[in-house]
Amino acid sequence: MFIQKGELIKAVKEAKAFTTKKGNLTILANVVINAPEKTIRSTDLEAYFSKPLEIVPGEVPGKKPFESNLPEKSELEELKIDQLKNIAGGVDLTGLTKKDDIVFAIFEAWEGEIDAEIKAMEPPAEIFCISADAFMKILKADDTEDSQMIEIIVNHEDRSVNIGEKFKNILTSAPEDFPDAPEIGSPVEICSVSGSTLKKTRLIIPSDEKRAHMICSCFDCAKNTLVSTNGKMLIAVDVPMESEAKLLIGSVTLGKIATLSLKENIVVAGHFRTSDVKKNEAELPLETSAVETYFNYVSFTAGTSEIITTPHDGEFPDYEGILKPGEHILTIGSEKLKKLIAQSSVLTDDTYNGAIFNFNGGLKVDMHHPLKGRFNTPVEIPYVKGKILDPIEIGLNPENLAIALNGVDGDKFEISLTDNKHPVVFSSENYKAFVMPMKL
Repeated sequence: MFIQKGELIKAVKEAKAFTTKKGNLTILANVVINAPEKTIRSTDLEAYFSKPLEIVPGEVPGKKPFESNLPEKSELEELKIDQLKNIAGGVDLTGLTKKDDIVFAIFEAWEGEIDAEIKAMEPPAEIFCISADAFMKILKADDTEDSQMIEIIVNHEDRSVNIGEKFKNILTSAPEDFPDAPEIGSPVEICSVSGSTLKKTRLIIPSDEKRAHMICSCFDCAKNTLVSTNGKMLIAVDVPMESEAKLLIGSVTLGKIATLSLKENIVVAGHFRTSDVKKNEAELPLETSAVETYFNYVSFTAGTSEIITTPHDGEFPDYEGILKPGEHILTIGSEKLKKLIAQSSVLTDDTYNGAIFNFNGGLKVDMHHPLKGRFNTPVEIPYVKGKILDPIEIGLNPENLAIALNGVDGDKFEISLTDNKHPVVFSSENYKAFVMPMKL
């Protein structure tokens, strides 16, 4: 088979993101190239990746063209009925008296035999399963230009492949051992969202892997909100959605998907199991919103790449209560605050990770570490808009603030706060980050 090297490197890079080396299933560190289907696949069992590839079939070494010694149909038609019966062999001619019927029966039987012989001569399908890491290293080391076609020969006898002119007998794994992707029904579109938007909810680092909502982002379709939390902060992004579903998707998987297309939109769709479609149709028609409150699978289509994953079980906590704006709304320059937070983060560690944020006529930060020293702003950072009559001191984790501000677009944003007991809200267009205060 021949594949353009540049296209193959890009596809392997994408597929590699959905491999894993965890556990005893070493097959999950591989990618599968399937020439008949013209695809590349990979999976970490959390998500199933597939992408079409332009594969040009190559010549099979030693393959000879099929030659048949059977007569043509026109030759059979020239024979008499007795002659036809003599050459019919094991063909059942019972009840046939007309010559045309006998010719048809004999020729049809012979065609079946020919098809079977041709099929038996066909070489095994050009499919191979290879380590994603090893494959990528070989492709980068190969001398073939990215714009040129690279030849890959599958050696079925010793389960190896030849890649390009220099890499021979590279060992592969059995493709039949590779997990199959789930069979899914027709898509029900949920939303279209950019990779950069998905990445914003992936900013939060999970804090408790035993609870689904701590390791997942929630597509809250009814509220048109994509939200994630780790218990210490919450990020909510406005995304127009269809359906009434509330889907928990693994944050790690979303992060991988986001890297596939940061700028172009990714189409998100829900699916039922193929085996469940008729059952669902019998109980509740697919077009009703009642059915669309739950899906067996969710697919993400980024360009030509498709990722299928299963929503996590569990409930996402009720977050509507903290979405209300605080009593004081201030506008501040994002670059100044980002720099200030980065400076104060230098002194933080696992034991001392809080700083005092003083909101008065402007914003001042005071961070004290008994072993590393002290940081404070000599002058207040002025507000672009808004004011506070009575000073408010709030203990906040600078690292959490840095995460929150990474999702802010533009050169300024709003800060909404009430007191040192309620969350501080950082927001820009379609984006909100809620950071819980600390006791210092």
